[in-house]
Amino acid sequence: MNRLNNVLRKNKEAGRGIFMAGMVPGFPDLETSFEIAKTIIEAGADILELSSSFSDPVADGPTLQQAHNHVLGQGISKEQIFRLYERIRSAFPDIPMFVIEYANCVHRPGIDSYYRRLAQGGVDSLLIPDLSLEEAPPFLRSALAHKIKQVFIAAPTTPDERIMKLSRASSGFLYLVTITGVTGQRDRFSRETSDFIKRVKTIVGLPVIAGFGIASPEHVKQALSSGACGAVSCSSIVNLIRENGNDKNSMAELLSGYIKDMKAATNGFSTARA
Repeated sequence: MNRLNNVLRKNKEAGRGIFMAGMVPGFPDLETSFEIAKTIIEAGADILELSSSFSDPVADGPTLQQAHNHVLGQGISKEQIFRLYERIRSAFPDIPMFVIEYANCVHRPGIDSYYRRLAQGGVDSLLIPDLSLEEAPPFLRSALAHKIKQVFIAAPTTPDERIMKLSRASSGFLYLVTITGVTGQRDRFSRETSDFIKRVKTIVGLPVIAGFGIASPEHVKQALSSGACGAVSCSSIVNLIRENGNDKNSMAELLSGYIKDMKAATNGFSTARA
C-alpha cells in the first residue's frame, strides 16, 4: 500500500492541500511522544514528520537543536525510536510517516541495515539533510530495496539545474526550504519565498512540500497559493510542546487546535497543482 500516494490522491479529490506536522520522537519523553503523535494524527494532519535526534543537526535551528539535545540527554537509543515508529504504525496504519535523519546515523549501523530497520518500523519516506546527490547512490539502492521513498531537499540558493537533478532523484515529493537558513519559527512569509516556490514548480513535475519557517495558517495558504502541494510545520509544534509540557491535557488541547487550524488552511488548494 502506498500511503503517501493515497493521501495525495485523497486530498486532490477533496480540493485540499497537504499539511505535514512535525515532531521530535522522544521529546519530551517516549511515552509523551506517542501521545503527541496520536494527537497530531487524530487532529487531521496528513503526514507525520519525525525529526530524529542527532548531536550536530546542521539544518536545524535552536528550537529543534534543544529538543534533540534533550532526547540525547535522556540516553534514548535509536532502537527505542524505531520501536516508537512501530507503535505509531500499529496504532495508525494509514498515516504516512516521514523521517528526517542525518547521514551519520544512517551510515553508522550500515546503510542497508538502517533502511531495513526503517521499513520494519513502518516508515514510508526518508530525508537525509546532509546527503549530497554525489554520495547518494548506495542510499538510493537501499531505499529502493526496502521500498522507502527517498526525499531530497532544495533551497532558494539551489540552481535550477541542480533542482532538476534533485527532483529526478527524489521519490514521493521534493522538500523545499522556504528560507535561506535553518529551521525555526518565522513571523512572515516573504515575497522571495513565494517566488522560489513558483520557480521550482516551473522546473519540476514532482509534488513539492514547503517547510522551514511555516508557523501559521496564513503561511500555509501562502505556500499553497504559490504552487506547493503542501506545507510542513515542526518548530512551532515543538515550541508549543515545550511551553505547555507541565499540563499534558492543556498541551494536547492546544496542539489539537493548532493542527486543526493549519489543516483548515489547506482547503481550496487542490493537490492537482502538484
